[in-house]
Amino acid sequence: MKTWLKYLLYIVAIFILVFSRQYFVELSGRTFNELFIIGSMVINVLLGALLGIEGLLSEVKREGSWKVNIPKLVLVVIPSLFIASSWFIFSLESFILDIPISVFTANMGIFQLILGYTFITSFHKVNKQEVIG
Repeated sequence: MKTWLKYLLYIVAIFILVFSRQYFVELSGRTFNELFIIGSMVINVLLGALLGIEGLLSEVKREGSWKVNIPKLVLVVIPSLFIASSWFIFSLESFILDIPISVFTANMGIFQLILGYTFITSFHKVNKQEVIG
């Protein structure tokens, strides 16, 4: 029964995030307020993190010391962060240079999910036997 409740809460959290994101997107389109755009970006990153949280929680239960997967952070998280936040980076520049922002932000939401998931799964525990072997 505990497993059923855990996954029920998990899917409820996903629904809340997805519908909240849609609400922020609709409000940003109607009001042209940057805070709603930022809110939808944060929700996408949180949704990606929520998709990877089960792995992190299983790592918490393991014995060993915490390690960070540096290559994963450098090669996946940093480029995803750049693309996920491209709206901030290119909005002023595209306004000045008259470059369409959509060129940079077409897949921004996907990279926000990747950013959240990859970041949360970059932490793991290593015990002494894994280091030796």
